[in-house]
Amino acid sequence: MMTSPCIRTRRQLVRPLLLALAPIVLIMIATGVVRWTNLGIDLPTPVWLFIWSKLVILTVVAWRFAWQWYREDAARRYGEPGAR
Repeated sequence: MMTSPCIRTRRQLVRPLLLALAPIVLIMIATGVVRWTNLGIDLPTPVWLFIWSKLVILTVVAWRFAWQWYREDAARRYGEPGAR
């Protein structure tokens, strides 16, 4: 059974998207532990680390999607006869 390029791209992006959700869960757990134990650690530091990690992950996912989209478009353009 043939799969469309959209479905293949979606499958290949599931892993990076799950990695993008991991910092959310980890920061929620870390914030809860810090508040529960009251260690005196400032909370803005983990929040800024979380924001920067999300920006980096989002940039990587967007770049990867754009690169795959370009490769599929180039393969379609050069693979089809008479497309030029």
